[in-house]
Amino acid sequence: MPQALTSRFLFGPGPSNCYPEVTAALAHPVIGHLDPVFIERLDNTCEGLRTVWGTRNARTLPLSVTGSGGMEAAL
Repeated sequence: MPQALTSRFLFGPGPSNCYPEVTAALAHPVIGHLDPVFIERLDNTCEGLRTVWGTRNARTLPLSVTGSGGMEAAL
């Protein structure tokens, strides 16, 4: 029988510990990329990024990729 892992402190370059709120959020149902709720949340995230970066660029979009993937998406 596999043993349950206990909480550990990870001080290396990765992986890193998640905040408890992030771990709890993983229990929520997954929504699809065409769901109106997802689109609303993405719009709110983009607006927040524009605020943080001090821009009004309508093409602000968070990408969950590497820097190379971001360059490919831009092209």
